[in-house]
Amino acid sequence: MTVFVVTMYRGGDRENHSYVLGAWSSEALAMQAGDVEALWRGDKYKPEVTAWNVDANEYDNLVNAVVGRQRPEGYEMPTSIEILEMIVQDMADDAKNFDGKPFTGRTVAEYFGNQGAAIAALANIVKLLVESRLTPAAPDARPSTKE
Repeated sequence: MTVFVVTMYRGGDRENHSYVLGAWSSEALAMQAGDVEALWRGDKYKPEVTAWNVDANEYDNLVNAVVGRQRPEGYEMPTSIEILEMIVQDMADDAKNFDGKPFTGRTVAEYFGNQGAAIAALANIVKLLVESRLTPAAPDARPSTKE
């Protein structure tokens, strides 16, 4: 499901104050709401409409591939090591991309959002590894206390 999010930017500048107005089920409704808000705010804020897939981010696609959900024909499932290498590269790229950017709430939020997504991806890989080691004889994977 796709939702359309309206973000209002003061003066239309992404580096100035901004706020999320809301999310709508169609682009037309979102644009209309943004235009009404801009008028209500005396045209000091300009709307931007972005489309987002609900319950998804760039890491979900990697994790879904590992779990074996729908994949295109001929797609080779990446190994856990390959996915970990992708995450390492993405974190290194983020560090480079954010270096020297102004220290604003938006920049910090974006950076922490990226970090959170990486942590979620790593947690999913750990979960897959733990689940792959479970056996019917030891369903909770706790070490034996018997000597």
